[in-house]
Amino acid sequence: MSLRRLADAGRGATGIVLTGLAIVTMTAATVSWGVAIAANNEDLTGGTVDDHQLAAILDAAHSCPMLSSHRIAGQLMAESGLNESATATESGGTGLAGLDDADWKQWAPWPDAARTDTQATVLAMAHKMCALSGELRLAGVTGDSWRLSLAAYRSGTEAVVAAKDVPEAATDYVDRATGYASYYEKLPQFAGAGAAAAEINGAMADPMALPEEYVDLVATAGKRCPEIDAATVAGTLMASSAFNPSRLGAAGREGIAQFRDDVWEKYGPKGASAWEPSVAVPAVGTVLCILVGELSGVEGDPYQLALAAFHSGPDTVRRAGGIPDAMARAHLEKVAHYTSYYRLDTRIGGTPGSASPSPSPSPSAPAATASPTPAAPTGAPAAPAKPDQPVRFDYPSFSATGGLKLNGNAQANGGRLALTSGTNQVGSAYATTAVDPSASFSTTFTAVISQPTDGMAFLLQSAGTSAIAAGTGGSMGYGGVSPSIAVEFDTWDNAPDGYDPAGQQHIGIMADGDYKNHLAWADPHFDMRFGTPFTVWVDYDAGAKKLSVYASQGGGKPGSAMVTHSIDLAAKFGAAKVYAGFAGATGNTNLTDSSEAVLNWTFTEK
Repeated sequence: MSLRRLADAGRGATGIVLTGLAIVTMTAATVSWGVAIAANNEDLTGGTVDDHQLAAILDAAHSCPMLSSHRIAGQLMAESGLNESATATESGGTGLAGLDDADWKQWAPWPDAARTDTQATVLAMAHKMCALSGELRLAGVTGDSWRLSLAAYRSGTEAVVAAKDVPEAATDYVDRATGYASYYEKLPQFAGAGAAAAEINGAMADPMALPEEYVDLVATAGKRCPEIDAATVAGTLMASSAFNPSRLGAAGREGIAQFRDDVWEKYGPKGASAWEPSVAVPAVGTVLCILVGELSGVEGDPYQLALAAFHSGPDTVRRAGGIPDAMARAHLEKVAHYTSYYRLDTRIGGTPGSASPSPSPSPSAPAATASPTPAAPTGAPAAPAKPDQPVRFDYPSFSATGGLKLNGNAQANGGRLALTSGTNQVGSAYATTAVDPSASFSTTFTAVISQPTDGMAFLLQSAGTSAIAAGTGGSMGYGGVSPSIAVEFDTWDNAPDGYDPAGQQHIGIMADGDYKNHLAWADPHFDMRFGTPFTVWVDYDAGAKKLSVYASQGGGKPGSAMVTHSIDLAAKFGAAKVYAGFAGATGNTNLTDSSEAVLNWTFTEK
């Protein structure tokens, strides 16, 4: 589509309710990990954020670029005074984030999430704030996106659109949230979001030799279980602290291994200190081995999930249903890089001159296993050779794109597979290893769409690894690609043009490059449009001949499919080579930061 309409101004305004909420202030606060602090910013001093709230805030801070940990804390303080039992908050709701029943129904981050769950509540608030920011941009309201979104959260989108600024009724709320955010920004435990940006975007340091005083400790730690060897322990220590036993990291991470408080409390030796290397280094091996076992039920590689849980917390990994965010993926990439280096160290059992394979595929060298591996087709699709073993792709990030064919505007950027990164673009990317259409499979990926223009899709197709739509916009990168089956994530309402279900967005199953007629579709019940990542699971049961699609934003795999369709993929594709991958497209709007990207991807034949 060459010309896009502006979307509507947004959802209905939230009612304005003035309350008698007393703003809690104090001249000094003590963070739970024992460091006394006192600060003041324009006479506003925030309340104490407990460990559970802090963990939730740090996770939610990655919801979209506008947010940060100190901004979320400041808003919670202004909204409810950090009172999780608040019955009447500044915006007229209840609880820590001031959400009402309608808010919760729309923004609960996973099925059956409890209103009393701190993690779910903070994440719901963050997702709503990200969506409000996008809606205000669509409505043409310019200015400080966070302050404007705060105003919309307090007084409703319509009030902000009418004022084209922060309306008077929301000024006090916005100013107080901003003041509290300034206070929290000075505290070390709220360095999480800034540290995340540095960890994701910063240059990877060169590995340093394993200090002699830690050699025996690392060697011992690498003997706890077969999955975790000494090189992995050394790589984890290098990625975490560069062997600095005195490091106090973001969110209170401690010592040479940068143990999180919750991880150390649950898995560390009782009565011991994470600051002591003689205890902490062996504990790395023990804890990683425990996490490998505990996370074996989560879809994905247990080795990588354990490393992610060590860094981000096991509950975070479980809720995400896999690697939770870009910061965790950046950490995995560093661990993989350093682990390969320490596999050369003979002091801990390494072999000089050659690095042995990782215990499982590393983020920097994604696995794509099949035999034989076909090259990209040069003519008409030919009958594929039957693989000796099931095909598997595993890309915890896209820092390396071996085994992928990128087309059009698609590019690897910052560990993401960016299908598009601006207006009027189209891109696609396919694994160069063909898959077996007669086999069952499960695939999962996390995607992010920055603006509602136009959408993206996961595809199985036999047109070749260079397949891409001829145009941009509504074709979403797969229009005309045939034979194919696509799961589309459509973020633009084309119902007025005579196709698409009514509404701003939907998830659909499509056939043979026809992006107007749906085999099946569903409303995702979360907002895919404004930069909040969402995770998708696509399962195919070859025996039942059934394709099932699951999706969530911030939670694990739902218990029931969002959309299903009965189809015999073997009959559809016949003897042709079939390739799995992604496509996306943007149209012509004033939203110059339109983009679609895939953050990680796993595909497994069964």
